[in-house]
Amino acid sequence: MSIGYKPFRYSRGGLVPCANPYDYSTMRKGGLDVRLIKGDSVFTIGLHELKKPPTLISPRPKIRIQKTIIVDLVKKDVVINEYEDDAMNIVLKEVECEDIFKAIHDKSICFEFDLRESF
Repeated sequence: MSIGYKPFRYSRGGLVPCANPYDYSTMRKGGLDVRLIKGDSVFTIGLHELKKPPTLISPRPKIRIQKTIIVDLVKKDVVINEYEDDAMNIVLKEVECEDIFKAIHDKSICFEFDLRESF
Protein backbone atom coordinates (compact mmCIF):
# COMPACT_ATOMS: atom_id res chain seq x y z
CA MET A 1 0.00 0.00 0.00
CA SER A 2 2.99 2.27 0.56
CA ILE A 3 3.54 2.36 -3.22
CA GLY A 4 0.00 3.37 -4.15
CA TYR A 5 -2.05 0.16 -3.97
CA LYS A 6 -5.55 0.62 -2.51
CA PRO A 7 -7.30 -2.13 -0.46
CA PHE A 8 -10.73 -3.46 -1.52
CA ARG A 9 -13.02 -6.29 -0.44
CA TYR A 10 -15.84 -8.03 -2.24
CA SER A 11 -19.35 -7.13 -1.09
CA ARG A 12 -22.81 -7.65 -2.55
CA GLY A 13 -22.27 -4.77 -4.95
CA GLY A 14 -18.79 -5.85 -6.05
CA LEU A 15 -15.49 -4.43 -4.86
CA VAL A 16 -15.68 -1.78 -2.14
CA PRO A 17 -12.92 0.19 -0.42
CA CYS A 18 -11.61 -1.56 2.68
CA ALA A 19 -11.12 0.33 5.95
CA ASN A 20 -9.02 -2.36 7.68
CA PRO A 21 -7.02 -4.52 5.24
CA TYR A 22 -5.44 -6.49 8.12
CA ASP A 23 -8.72 -7.93 9.42
CA TYR A 24 -9.57 -11.37 8.00
CA SER A 25 -12.56 -13.40 9.10
CA THR A 26 -14.59 -16.34 7.84
CA MET A 27 -17.56 -14.96 9.80
CA ARG A 28 -18.44 -12.09 7.45
CA LYS A 29 -18.88 -11.64 3.74
CA GLY A 30 -15.75 -10.45 2.02
CA GLY A 31 -13.63 -11.29 5.05
CA LEU A 32 -11.49 -13.98 3.47
CA ASP A 33 -9.23 -11.72 1.46
CA VAL A 34 -8.26 -8.20 0.44
CA ARG A 35 -7.49 -7.07 -3.12
CA LEU A 36 -4.73 -4.49 -3.37
CA ILE A 37 -5.34 -2.64 -6.62
CA LYS A 38 -3.33 -0.07 -8.56
CA GLY A 39 -4.42 0.40 -12.16
CA ASP A 40 -4.54 -3.04 -13.78
CA SER A 41 -2.27 -4.60 -11.13
CA VAL A 42 -4.08 -6.69 -8.47
CA PHE A 43 -2.62 -8.54 -5.48
CA THR A 44 -4.83 -10.84 -3.40
CA ILE A 45 -3.90 -11.35 0.25
CA GLY A 46 -5.91 -13.36 2.78
CA LEU A 47 -7.02 -16.71 4.10
CA HIS A 48 -6.35 -19.46 1.58
CA GLU A 49 -5.62 -22.89 3.08
CA LEU A 50 -7.35 -24.42 6.10
CA LYS A 51 -5.60 -23.75 9.43
CA LYS A 52 -3.01 -21.43 7.84
CA PRO A 53 -2.40 -17.71 8.47
CA PRO A 54 -3.24 -15.01 5.92
CA THR A 55 -0.78 -15.04 3.02
CA LEU A 56 -0.14 -13.68 -0.45
CA ILE A 57 -2.59 -15.65 -2.60
CA SER A 58 -1.95 -14.17 -6.03
CA PRO A 59 0.23 -13.44 -7.88
CA ARG A 60 3.16 -15.36 -6.40
CA PRO A 61 6.86 -15.43 -7.26
CA LYS A 62 8.60 -18.63 -8.30
CA ILE A 63 9.55 -20.66 -5.20
CA ARG A 64 11.44 -23.91 -4.68
CA ILE A 65 11.88 -25.24 -1.15
CA GLN A 66 13.43 -28.55 -0.19
CA LYS A 67 12.29 -29.89 3.16
CA THR A 68 11.92 -33.12 5.10
CA ILE A 69 8.52 -34.51 6.07
CA ILE A 70 7.48 -37.64 7.96
CA VAL A 71 5.06 -40.01 6.24
CA ASP A 72 4.11 -43.23 8.03
CA LEU A 73 7.03 -42.72 10.45
CA VAL A 74 9.50 -42.44 7.55
CA LYS A 75 11.43 -39.25 6.77
CA LYS A 76 11.14 -38.16 3.14
CA ASP A 77 12.72 -35.26 1.32
CA VAL A 78 10.22 -33.29 -0.77
CA VAL A 79 10.17 -30.12 -2.84
CA ILE A 80 7.36 -27.60 -2.45
CA ASN A 81 6.72 -24.66 -4.73
CA GLU A 82 4.70 -21.45 -5.01
CA TYR A 83 1.41 -23.35 -5.17
CA GLU A 84 1.60 -24.16 -1.44
CA ASP A 85 0.92 -21.58 1.26
CA ASP A 86 3.72 -23.03 3.39
CA ALA A 87 6.22 -22.08 0.69
CA MET A 88 4.78 -18.57 0.30
CA ASN A 89 4.82 -18.05 4.07
CA ILE A 90 8.51 -19.01 4.27
CA VAL A 91 9.30 -16.46 1.55
CA LEU A 92 7.23 -13.78 3.32
CA LYS A 93 9.18 -14.47 6.51
CA GLU A 94 12.65 -14.55 4.93
CA VAL A 95 12.54 -12.11 2.00
CA GLU A 96 11.99 -8.35 1.88
CA CYS A 97 8.67 -7.23 0.36
CA GLU A 98 10.46 -5.20 -2.32
CA ASP A 99 12.35 -8.30 -3.47
CA ILE A 100 9.14 -10.36 -3.58
CA PHE A 101 7.45 -7.61 -5.64
CA LYS A 102 10.41 -7.58 -8.04
CA ALA A 103 10.37 -11.40 -8.38
CA ILE A 104 6.65 -11.42 -9.18
CA HIS A 105 7.38 -9.22 -12.18
CA ASP A 106 10.63 -10.99 -13.16
CA LYS A 107 10.03 -14.71 -13.72
CA SER A 108 13.78 -15.33 -13.96
CA ILE A 109 13.95 -14.91 -10.15
CA CYS A 110 13.23 -17.99 -8.04
CA PHE A 111 13.46 -18.05 -4.25
CA GLU A 112 15.17 -21.27 -3.21
CA PHE A 113 15.57 -22.62 0.32
CA ASP A 114 16.96 -25.90 1.59
CA LEU A 115 15.29 -26.66 4.94
CA ARG A 116 16.28 -30.32 5.14
CA GLU A 117 19.01 -29.62 7.70
CA SER A 118 16.68 -27.66 9.99
CA PHE A 119 14.31 -30.59 10.55
